Amino acid sequence: MKIKSKILNHFVNTSVFDLIPLSLRQSVLYALALFFSKGIGFLMIPVFTHFLEPADYGRLDILQTLADLLSIVLIMGLSDTLFKFYGEARSEEEKVRVAANIFGMALFICAASTIILQLCAPMLQTILPGDVTIWQTRFILISLSVSACLLIPLCWHRMKDRAGQYFILSTARVMIQALLSALFLYAGFGVTGVMAAGALAALICSIKVSYDFIRDYGAAFDFRYWRKFFLYGSPLILTGLAGFILGSFDRWILAEAAGPEVMAKYALAAKFGLLTALLVQPFELWWNPKRFEVLNNNNGPEICAKNISTGLVIVALSILCISTGAPLAITVMTPNTYHDAIIYVPFLSTLAGIHAATLLMNIGIYNVKITKWPAIIDMSAAGIALAGYLILIPLFAAWGAISATAIALTLRFTATLILSQRIAPLPYEGVVLSGLGSLTFMVVGVLAQEFDLLSHIAIGGLGFFVLIIYALYVGLLPPLKLHIGVEAKKCSS
Repeated sequence: MKIKSKILNHFVNTSVFDLIPLSLRQSVLYALALFFSKGIGFLMIPVFTHFLEPADYGRLDILQTLADLLSIVLIMGLSDTLFKFYGEARSEEEKVRVAANIFGMALFICAASTIILQLCAPMLQTILPGDVTIWQTRFILISLSVSACLLIPLCWHRMKDRAGQYFILSTARVMIQALLSALFLYAGFGVTGVMAAGALAALICSIKVSYDFIRDYGAAFDFRYWRKFFLYGSPLILTGLAGFILGSFDRWILAEAAGPEVMAKYALAAKFGLLTALLVQPFELWWNPKRFEVLNNNNGPEICAKNISTGLVIVALSILCISTGAPLAITVMTPNTYHDAIIYVPFLSTLAGIHAATLLMNIGIYNVKITKWPAIIDMSAAGIALAGYLILIPLFAAWGAISATAIALTLRFTATLILSQRIAPLPYEGVVLSGLGSLTFMVVGVLAQEFDLLSHIAIGGLGFFVLIIYALYVGLLPPLKLHIGVEAKKCSS
């Protein structure tokens, strides 16, 4: 694995690629990693829908949302904490010490959560909707317990610009899981087999990356560091829980109100909608580990504003890309019983875009010692969404979920932008960005109408290119490379 990652890093950092900015080279390799890891999982949709009835597919999604919820608590903002304290460390020795202590926390979380979650498995099984089994619950909990040990090495590679190693690690797990899932489904194990495949893949990869990280950097248990990490990261648990309510909890209520079959179609549309965030992630993987370091340098606010504006263009283009292509993909990839999901995709893609835009523009409320504002904003938005779900889903089913989420995410975006600008003002071009948003919503509104597939794709493609022309004309898209004050440092190790 080390040899492969070195070859990939050499390939992306040398030869003809020297003509391309390092930031773009790294983003391309991150994009390839996401394409293989998420793309393989996405290509498993026809396998799942072939072997699983809509009700079983709904149960699978319920278990995945349980994983989303508990991973928030277990990981407790470790990645953001690592980015923050790494960015503040002034020497390489101090940076390694930060990473070793955070990995020590990850090991402790892994050991403690394995015991606690397995003891709580019977209780969780009875709480979950959809009649999930005890073994399905236990397997998903095993996957969750080791997630922190996988997260920290991946984040470390991102910060050190080891895109090749990130590529290997992120794709290895999903390939193992996909192969085992297909094998177990073919053998007739159903949802239980999919959960077992995820647990085995997580265990194999976590053992490997933990051994490598401890060998190279160690694992430290300095409680002075842990206290600082806890003060910064613990409020992010509330932020993550709010994100779960805004992103996944609607499916639990929908499953109770309308049944697993209806929820399965909505969940399928949500998977396509979330591809919007997937298309934005290569940029985020490159930018997020560096944003605090850039902000605190000369001309930092101007550079941050330019890069975030570029990210917002990527968000807008991603919304149109998914809204345009998803109907064709759903038609080709799934049986007729799932095709009703198409009508939800433009709206869910837009909601995913609003969420991604909020994450790009939240730099101010994270540039503090204690992250109280993200927790306050996100929990408030989650409360609004939850009230909306309880009122609107029983009346309007999936459309009620979409409406409640739209209200909450819009208010969250507005509050995040206002507070971030007060804490760390950035010189955004407000009129230009407002034009970008207006164009995007107009095209999505047209795509939400019922056209035949060919007309739908033609309209979406036209809107996509109009948006690119607008972004280039007003200067939101740089011609060749992103503006960054400090180029990513090449790691010698």
